[in-house]
Amino acid sequence: VTPSSKIVGDLAQFMVQNSLSRAEVEERADELSFPLSVVEFLQGHIGIPHGGFPEPFRSK
Repeated sequence: VTPSSKIVGDLAQFMVQNSLSRAEVEERADELSFPLSVVEFLQGHIGIPHGGFPEPFRSK
């Protein structure tokens, strides 16, 4: 499993366990306790995607 695949899986499990839709994750990004792998990804630990991270994750 690649590091990015693990992050995607961790986020998917987090969303299912908490019954969150994509819209809810985007709206509540600043108040949710994301898995560590997701937080580290958004901090750039495995690089930054071309064009940067999408909103609202850049600002929240």
